[in-house]
Amino acid sequence: MGFGWRLDMANRIQNFFESIVYAGMKPGARPSTGAPAAKGGWLARFLNAPAPSDPLYLTNRSFGQKSRRALVIASPFVLVIGGGLAAFLLFGHKTDKAPKELTSAELRAKVLPGFNKEFKLDSNKDIEIAEVHFENSGPSVMVGSFRNTTDHPIFQAVVVFELADS
Repeated sequence: MGFGWRLDMANRIQNFFESIVYAGMKPGARPSTGAPAAKGGWLARFLNAPAPSDPLYLTNRSFGQKSRRALVIASPFVLVIGGGLAAFLLFGHKTDKAPKELTSAELRAKVLPGFNKEFKLDSNKDIEIAEVHFENSGPSVMVGSFRNTTDHPIFQAVVVFELADS
């Protein structure tokens, strides 16, 4: 007993694995016609088309063969993208509805809650305030435009205002 039995054992193990891996490809091995993989329905026939005998089969493929190959390659990508899009639409961030616009009466009640509605302010009606806004480029500045409602020129006017909050 020496080295020969080890070599014989290694050959038997190698033959055993090759009979499994190369089944149907080696002479004397089990034929693949009765194998479970050879049986199949229309999907197996669609995906496993018969091998072409033309040596230039990549350039001479029919439209059906080209579309079959494109479908087999593209379908996993389409499934992953579709699943991701569906997950995003189902579980993605949902925006809330825009807040309801307040009416002028609701706005007055909210901004000036303690304002006396019977308050009358006597003022000169010769100048009308057209627009007032604040500019915040540097120190805050109140800017506005006024309109002369009379037919004579007004050379000087004083405007008094009070701010309700900051």
